[in-house]
Amino acid sequence: SSSSSSSSSSRIDAVVLMCGVNDFKHALTGRQSPSAFHADLIRCVDDIKRALGDDVWVILPGMPMQLATIFPPPLRYLAVHASDAWDAQKRKMCDAAARVRFVPSPSSEWMQSAAGAGVAMVAVDGIHPNDAGYGAWAHHIAKSVAPVLLGDGAALCEEG
Repeated sequence: SSSSSSSSSSRIDAVVLMCGVNDFKHALTGRQSPSAFHADLIRCVDDIKRALGDDVWVILPGMPMQLATIFPPPLRYLAVHASDAWDAQKRKMCDAAARVRFVPSPSSEWMQSAAGAGVAMVAVDGIHPNDAGYGAWAHHIAKSVAPVLLGDGAALCEEG
């Protein structure tokens, strides 16, 4: 059909790969370490590039874990620290693979500004963003990725 032929000729410029938080949960049980996460990430990026081509950008956003409300202090600080450790593995991918970029996590203030003053950004479960949170996060990612897609390939490795 014409729809399948047009979709097969469409080009995918970038893949945004959300990962890290659930991987950290495995660290608590001893099944995952930052280096093992990094190795898994390399395999995942290789799979994406094998499926979509070497010219596709793989974007690895930092997780805005500081927004999670499920963890009371001091667990909250541990969760943010752990998320930062996993994000550091994503940042290393800038050096490990071509056309892979890390987008640092937005600050809470930036997220709130993007969502709107007083707008809740966390889902009822206390850990995932709600629609407003995902919208603000997506805006941050898009703003960070635009220079790369427009030709400045080094842009995202310089940040964070």
